[in-house]
Amino acid sequence: ILVGGNNFNKIYPWDRFASSFRQPLQVPEKGIYELQNFGNQVIILAGVKGNIYSTQGTYVKIFQKIPTYISNNTNNLVTNPVQWGGIAARAGSVIFGAAFPATPTADGLYVLFEDGRLLQENTPYSGAKNVTAIYSENELAGTIIGSNGGIDYLSSSKPSLGSYSSVYQSGLYRIGNKTQ
Repeated sequence: ILVGGNNFNKIYPWDRFASSFRQPLQVPEKGIYELQNFGNQVIILAGVKGNIYSTQGTYVKIFQKIPTYISNNTNNLVTNPVQWGGIAARAGSVIFGAAFPATPTADGLYVLFEDGRLLQENTPYSGAKNVTAIYSENELAGTIIGSNGGIDYLSSSKPSLGSYSSVYQSGLYRIGNKTQ
């Protein structure tokens, strides 16, 4: 188990049997926002510069970067050019949400492939929004995404924009403690 917090630059590995974690992993940026197991590595969305890191449990290295021309293509310096959304693994790729205050037209769902290719897969039907919730069984079944604009179903054959907007809200329920 890897545990990180968005106020620190450390990830704490724990094997679920030891009474405490092992030596923490150092990430070059403050703020560990999302972790996703992906094959034999863990993808880390950290910081605010668009850097995507990876680890195999002993060290952290940069894996990919969202290009600056996507995250901040204005003439003004923005202190937080990237806001990370949700993350999920899907058939040979990692999909994640990202929002860019300086360039909101680039907000949406991104795909990161194992070989490092990065592309914007889609934007929510309600417009440029940060995708914070993602569910995808596989590429053929489509992807369900949630943002502050509602819930969208994305497939290879998109429906017309009609009236497919909806909002779903649910409470959070405690289902375990730190060891169970």
